[in-house]
Amino acid sequence: MKSVAVGLLAGGLSLCSPGIKKFLSSCVALGWVVLLLAGCGGGGGGGAGSGTAPPRPVNTINISGSAAIENATLAGALITVGKLDITQTSDGTTHRGKIVSVDIGNFQPVIAADGSFSFQLGNDVLQNEMLYSLSIDCTPKPTGSCPLQVPLHALISGERLKQGKFTINILTEVIHQRLGYYIAVGFNAVDLKQEMDAIATMLLDKGQNQNDEADYEDILNWAPLNPNSATAKRSSAISEISERLSEHGYAEKLQLDIQKLFSPIAETISTPNPAIQPAIQTVTDGSLLYVLNGSTLTAFDISKPLLPTFAGGIDVPGTLDMKLSGSYIYASYRTQEVGGEFGLKIIDVSDPANIYLRKNFPLESPAYGIYVSGSLAYVVNKPLDAQKPSQLLSIDISNPDHPSVEKSIKLGNFDGQIDACDVTIHNGLAYLTNRSAQLLHVVDLSSETAQPQNAVATSPRPCDIAAQGKYAYIATEYTGVEIFDLSNAGKPNSVKNILTQSLSSRIALSDSDIYIASAESGLQVFDISN
Repeated sequence: MKSVAVGLLAGGLSLCSPGIKKFLSSCVALGWVVLLLAGCGGGGGGGAGSGTAPPRPVNTINISGSAAIENATLAGALITVGKLDITQTSDGTTHRGKIVSVDIGNFQPVIAADGSFSFQLGNDVLQNEMLYSLSIDCTPKPTGSCPLQVPLHALISGERLKQGKFTINILTEVIHQRLGYYIAVGFNAVDLKQEMDAIATMLLDKGQNQNDEADYEDILNWAPLNPNSATAKRSSAISEISERLSEHGYAEKLQLDIQKLFSPIAETISTPNPAIQPAIQTVTDGSLLYVLNGSTLTAFDISKPLLPTFAGGIDVPGTLDMKLSGSYIYASYRTQEVGGEFGLKIIDVSDPANIYLRKNFPLESPAYGIYVSGSLAYVVNKPLDAQKPSQLLSIDISNPDHPSVEKSIKLGNFDGQIDACDVTIHNGLAYLTNRSAQLLHVVDLSSETAQPQNAVATSPRPCDIAAQGKYAYIATEYTGVEIFDLSNAGKPNSVKNILTQSLSSRIALSDSDIYIASAESGLQVFDISN
């Protein structure tokens, strides 16, 4: 028999005899349905012993990748596939979105012992632009190698799935959770992909090409223990989330922890006492943060801002104020014992691990407000005898081992002493804030007698002052920040109030921005270019 035709009839299986071309019409007339025709038309039929032809092969594509998580291989975890489904109303308006399961046949892909996986999908299942969700699940029976109580997910386009060589990891889970809201409200795949790239820049410090900005492809190539991977910006918090995925009941807390991960507060540093007067110094080998907390000056290494570490410290009891300049911190102090001492401490911080007191420079009375400019430190001295006027001292610190008072300027044109909170030097004039009298004092530094030229009324309780360009900025507690025009330097003119609606006593300037810190409303940043 050179050729056969296999057909199906309601009654069963039959064979069509040779002469198939003539007999085919008879088969059809009798109700035959021809499934396979071999060798018709002469030549090319199955050779001797060929038997029944094999079924038509199904068009499939291989999906291969890996899973990576700290301290576990995830061997034996089950893999399921879902896809983004955007339900639409009858008029075509987007209604909502969700992830729906994809039928991948009667088999269950699993993670191998080395963390890899490979399985096949029908090519017609995957659409290039569609987003698919791969889920790795260790439940209901977590093991030592697969401890997850919460599934691990990754959103991947159909086109990227076909390429393979991707990694499902804790960062893909973070992004999957982060996008939950956007999916629910009906974001399409294009918008979601843009959001995935944007979130990647928030999670990684750089792309795989080192100088490039991170995108979602970098997330898919990231592995927590791979030294060649880009560094996660908040690695300690991410590691903590990764570990907690194995906690029973953590699924309810996961979303909250991920929201905290994207908080504007990058890191919190614990200090043994209340922290006041922070000052930041950038040194050649990184950045250091000096914090005055209680009677201790503590240095933290913040070269990796999201992983701050203790660098050193020194005991500085009675410190009132401090300023950082170069390799020194200048701190005014007042000891608490009866008949206590007052003065200015010069603290050497050139080696953060070995901070030490370079010089203790005694003064006759407490010093409030410190400003350092070049080789001079300026402080406002308030005598213990209320009948004596306050003084503005300029102290020569060119030799930190032998500081000396260069000039003492009596501030005696006003009733009572000046309750100075802060001082700044700008274009040869000193500007002092007087908290109790609600005044801004202007002092000419060139005069030997150098009494204040002028005093200008301010908003209540002025304290921190900073000057830049032709303006001075004064923190005035609950009334915000008052801006003074210094064009007529001797007679500042109040031109604007920044209303912060919270306590504002500390400010900092940087180029065209002013930073205002408040325990009530957090950090507020205002553009002061105009």
